[in-house]
Amino acid sequence: MALMPSQNTRFLHKSFRLKVVISVLLIVFAWLLVEYTSLMYKSYQIDLKKQWFIEENVRLAQSNSDLEKQYEYYKTDYFFRKEAKRKLNKKEPGEKVLILSGGDEKVRSGNDWEIQENLITRWWEYLFGHSSK
Repeated sequence: MALMPSQNTRFLHKSFRLKVVISVLLIVFAWLLVEYTSLMYKSYQIDLKKQWFIEENVRLAQSNSDLEKQYEYYKTDYFFRKEAKRKLNKKEPGEKVLILSGGDEKVRSGNDWEIQENLITRWWEYLFGHSSK
């Protein structure tokens, strides 16, 4: 049975419509796939940032804890006594201070230390065992 020209064109129109619909559906599916992949990647990036923020928060909490301990130490009497001895040359009642000098390398004048020998001479003596003078 031969197809009539009107049936033949109707069949071609149906075939063409089917191809167009399938093409449109494939394009929509591809677009949805690209959008879904993009959203998954963004979600992955957000999870990475979230993990970084959690780790940073733990690190900052530890740092704050350390700083609080240090602050508490700075408020103690022991710290004030130690710094007064070290910076202001203070001593406690009944305490004896010994000043030990290793040869006459350093002489104290006021608050400054003056080095009597220069560095090259000291290295020469260290390496060769005698003075170059």
